[in-house]
Amino acid sequence: MNNLREAARTAVFAVAAVRIALGPWLDLGVRLWLAQAFLVVQVHEMMAAPAPAGRLSAPLGPSWWLGALHGIMASGPGLVVQTICPLLLAMGLLSRPAALAMLVQIALLPGAGPDGRLFWTALLLRVALLGPGALSLDSLVRQGADSSALPGSALAGRAHARLLQWGGAAYSLGLRLWLAVAPAGIALAALGMAGAMRPGALAWLPQVPPMVAGLAPWAALAATSLLITGTATRLTALGLLVLVPLGQIAGAGDARLPWALVLAVLVVHGPGPVSVDGLLGGWLRRRRAPVNRAALPHIVVVGGGFGGVAAVRGLRGAACRVTLLDKCNHHLFQPLLYQVATASLSPGDIATPVRALFRTQDGVRVLLGEVTGV
Repeated sequence: MNNLREAARTAVFAVAAVRIALGPWLDLGVRLWLAQAFLVVQVHEMMAAPAPAGRLSAPLGPSWWLGALHGIMASGPGLVVQTICPLLLAMGLLSRPAALAMLVQIALLPGAGPDGRLFWTALLLRVALLGPGALSLDSLVRQGADSSALPGSALAGRAHARLLQWGGAAYSLGLRLWLAVAPAGIALAALGMAGAMRPGALAWLPQVPPMVAGLAPWAALAATSLLITGTATRLTALGLLVLVPLGQIAGAGDARLPWALVLAVLVVHGPGPVSVDGLLGGWLRRRRAPVNRAALPHIVVVGGGFGGVAAVRGLRGAACRVTLLDKCNHHLFQPLLYQVATASLSPGDIATPVRALFRTQDGVRVLLGEVTGV
């Protein structure tokens, strides 16, 4: 029993290590691929040539509002926005607004013909909900904002944490259910039941590479059930990923590369908390042996200014105890003192309680006092 428990804990730590090591690079690769795919389409539209993945600005019908949107998107400012948003996404600057603008472009003005727009939507939703990842300018700005006492920074940090928590859970669940439709369609086709489906519903099926389409019915049903319940999700996604031939990609309309990227998101980031894997991982974390904090190294940080706050933030996740010692119970954002002096801000707007800055960081203790000796 102990050996099984240790093996499970080792697996949990290995999965966390893979997510930490590969997650930022995967997020960067997804952003760069989306940016180049959109830029290629926009270049073809500006040159009045057929785009490889279908024209994004072709209206669906004669509705007046679609025609108006088409006129806006085809105008000079619209084309500038369509060009700037992919560049912002690639840099990781204002990534969420850029991803939302690109989603609006896909949702309201889709083109005709098969392409990878459904995969684009799935990947852009991840950026809009969960952010661009650690290798981005937005991540650097957010780290600085979290460590500052700017007015509203604490509220923005709490809102960001809630978005990551609830948005991440909903996105992971929706992605698994959407991907499970593909092997389910393979199984239904093998059983002769695909003809009962409405033709319009088939448009929402993710495009399946040929090798994945050759799965046996029992394997397709097993993959469907595992993806829906979130059981052994990483192994299931990895098995499907191995079947995707990535050589000789035809172009932006080829579904193999986006299929591989979406599966890689499941392999690296996991199925989310609403899954059997998530529940099992949470149970294992609660069952792990308590850490003897008295035996950990003890680090004392003197002063709760910019340097002290940055030092404690930098020790997040380290195996140590941290004690922050300061004479005041608040962190003062000194660059805005002149606005307090001119009555533009109240003193409470630039002073944040020190304990509130580290309430989500384990192993941190804040004491009021002065240093009398070392």
